[in-house]
Amino acid sequence: MIAGVVIAAAARTSAAAEPEVVATPPAVHVVGPECAEPPLSIAEFVEALRVELAGRGMRCCTTGADAESAAGELLVTLAVEPCDPNTDRVGVVVTDTRRLLAVERSVSLADLPPGARPRALALAVAELLRAADQPAPVPPVPLVPPELQPPPAAAAEALRLSAGADALLRSYPTRQTTLLGAQLSLGVAGARWHAALALDGALGRPSVELGAVTVRMLGAAVTAGPRFSVARVTIDVGASASGGWAWLRGEPGGAGVTPGAGNAFVAAAGARVAVQAPASSKLRFHAAGEVGGALRGLDANVDGSAAAGIAGVYLSVAVGVRAP
Repeated sequence: MIAGVVIAAAARTSAAAEPEVVATPPAVHVVGPECAEPPLSIAEFVEALRVELAGRGMRCCTTGADAESAAGELLVTLAVEPCDPNTDRVGVVVTDTRRLLAVERSVSLADLPPGARPRALALAVAELLRAADQPAPVPPVPLVPPELQPPPAAAAEALRLSAGADALLRSYPTRQTTLLGAQLSLGVAGARWHAALALDGALGRPSVELGAVTVRMLGAAVTAGPRFSVARVTIDVGASASGGWAWLRGEPGGAGVTPGAGNAFVAAAGARVAVQAPASSKLRFHAAGEVGGALRGLDANVDGSAAAGIAGVYLSVAVGVRAP
């Protein structure tokens, strides 16, 4: 009876002496995009991700320039294509280095103000980390160095369509003619270029020595060139070619003056600079200036000399909106 008690006590003592095995929670390492101006603050993203993963059994976060510097078992790689502060998608690859498995997603940041982007991306990455850390196998993708990964699918969606409406003022200084009108446009743009087609109508009534001349014009213009981004402003620079139909009608200011009328095809070419802001908004303010010359014009002659019309150098200013 005493021996049984001693044996039981010894068994309990042996069991208590065995060390308890505690699993080390996985560590998370973040590799940011190699962009001079990423579309969001990487430091704020890492801090938001640390908050999202708090209390969920993951150690967050270490950072480094490449995958080889990763100190943890879960590697988060961010890719931005193109490297532009106006890019509205971020490619995310979460790799479980213990099982050589990875999961990826293209996260949209469109319609989000800059201050909300780090937290939105952190929420999406936290979901991917939880999926990658599950015991069940994750559908594998080839594990390749970040520099060899194909660009995210967002690169194929970089084209941006827009429509616009502007108030238009166009002046022909050598003919003392100023026209007021409106312009409708349809444009397409990438990260570094733009092109647009515009339809416009304008009307003017310049005064001349013996009365006045009514000038009407309907036309279309094509513009294309490079695009630049500065802070939240988009700057378009390009060449413009236009053509249309113009009508002139003389209005005599007194008796004994014979009025005349005429119409003809007109064409012009010039250079254009346009500004849009804010760049990330669905409805953007637009202002443009253009200078050029008439390739084919139409004059109103008074006593044998050109007094008004559409000819010579022109200056144009447009102000309006663009969407989306």
